[in-house]
This record gives sequence, structure tokens and C-alpha cells, in this order.
Amino acid sequence: APASEISGVIPFCEGETITISATSGFPSYLWNNNDTSEMVTVGEGQYIVTVTDAIGCTDTDTVTLVALSKPIANFSIDPLDHGETEQIITFTDASVASTGSIVDWSWIFDYNLIGMATPALALTQGPHEVVFDAQGTYNVWLDILADNGCRDTIVVDYLVIDDIIVPNVFTPNNDGMNDFLVFGNLEYQPSNHITVFDRWGRNLL
Repeated sequence: APASEISGVIPFCEGETITISATSGFPSYLWNNNDTSEMVTVGEGQYIVTVTDAIGCTDTDTVTLVALSKPIANFSIDPLDHGETEQIITFTDASVASTGSIVDWSWIFDYNLIGMATPALALTQGPHEVVFDAQGTYNVWLDILADNGCRDTIVVDYLVIDDIIVPNVFTPNNDGMNDFLVFGNLEYQPSNHITVFDRWGRNLL
């Protein structure tokens, strides 16, 4: 009878796949997932291969693949909903590892390269205090590594707004230029109202 053995069994993490192979040189292979190749790319589970030699004799080998536990990357932000330019925004790691511990953190506070985060990156757990100098939606990126070699990454969009933008020109003459009095970023101020005075200080609105 021929002799076959499955090889290529190495540690891998949840959600990943690895390639395993039977002994080469046989004219026929059949795995229990119906693959007929010498090598197969698979995830967790039990895999059985049957090889057949040139005269029809067969051999079978079995392997059970168990993935290593993957950590879960996460972090909190203060203030939560959005921040303002020149304000200190605090990012606090909230990642967890179901087994073992997390040994490495890589932060990027301006992953989409707006170019106005200080600091722009950090390589410790934190918490980290970051100041954004320009308005925009920043992609904040955290990659973690557990002591079993498995990684996880999270990217969160965080909005940073500037002060209320007050126009200095208002000419409502229907020429298509500055016809409307529009205040920028007012939508981020939940309690607001406008009061209009004439040049003599009389309240018109």
C-alpha cells in the first residue's frame, strides 16, 4: 500500500487559512472537501486525504486544524461624538485577548493623511492625547498583536470641526454670489439662534 502524510500544519489565527499538502507523486488525490489537488487551502476543521497509486492501491491520512485565538481591537474616544480643532482628544485602548495578552499596539491618528494630527502616530498602549489642527474626518487606526502572534485592526472615522464660520460678505441681490447668509459648522451646535440688529442697534430678528 502507498504511504501518504499531510504536511504544512503550522499555527494560524482565527479567520485565516493555511495551505496543507499530501505526499507528492501520486496520480490521484481526494480530500473530504472534494478537492482533488495535492495541496489545499483551508481553515479550521478536520481534513482527510486519500491518495491512489498507479495500480489502484490507496492510503488515507487525517489532520485536525485548530486556529489560535484572535484578539479584538477596540478603543474609546473622549469626547465621543466629535471634537474641535485645538482641543485635546483622548484615545484609550479597549482591546481584549481571549487567551494570553496583548503585547504590541500601533496607532495612527491620521490614517487618511489629512496631515494635521499631533502626534500622528504612537507605539504604546496609551491612553493618548491628540490635538487636531484642521477640520476634517480623520481615520484613526489601531493594530494590536497578541502574544500568540495573532493580530487585529480597527479603523474608526472621527469628526473634528472648527469654530463657527461667519461670512464677511452678504449681498442678497440674486446675482448668484453671496445671496444667502450661511454660517459654517452651525449644524454641530445643537442650541443656537440668530439675532439681527440694524446699524442703530435695533433688534430686527
